[in-house]
Amino acid sequence: MSYGPHPSAKLRALFEARPFQGAEPSSARFLFFGLDANFALDIEATDSFPDVCDYLQDGVRFWRDRKKHHPFLLTTYQGSGRGYHKQFEKIGFTPEHASQVSFVEVLDVPTHGSGRPPISLLHAEHLTRLEEWVNCGAAQYVFMPQSVIALLHKVKRFVWLNSNAVSQRGSLPILHETIRTTIFSPYHFSYRYASRAIREQQLSDMGRLIDG
Repeated sequence: MSYGPHPSAKLRALFEARPFQGAEPSSARFLFFGLDANFALDIEATDSFPDVCDYLQDGVRFWRDRKKHHPFLLTTYQGSGRGYHKQFEKIGFTPEHASQVSFVEVLDVPTHGSGRPPISLLHAEHLTRLEEWVNCGAAQYVFMPQSVIALLHKVKRFVWLNSNAVSQRGSLPILHETIRTTIFSPYHFSYRYASRAIREQQLSDMGRLIDG
């Protein structure tokens, strides 16, 4: 399946208004980085589209009202992406933590298909915004898979961030740590090439940070 910006004008408008998912990134305690927000090409024709729109308009309210952090976990949704959020669910966040958790992507437009964002699709304004959210926001814990770091470094962003771990907290590699913020580089929640044991341990170690 070809990869590219999603043709849905509604999805694009929602991301233009709020280029993140979940809580407002500047005030969130936990930031989870990804490459892009990917949706089925025919998402508008599915029963889950109203839920997706509701979530993108107010992810905090959605989580508190629906008791699920993402619409991909609802029974109305039948597309891909459920596995990622089923893994995230194992960390142990509850609706009470909705205002603390934000999902941000390197690419600030929704996509479809299988692939990774080419540099030509990245927007300088959004990349600057990502650095501001990490460096000037309320984030205490930031999670960046290596695929995210590689792309950011390719476009000369987050150049101050190490690619290799400087220390560990349990199973979680630490790339950067200050009094205010710790940046971890766990496996991507959809990554299947590491052992199940280490992936499960990382989720457990993330859970220990919730009340830390």
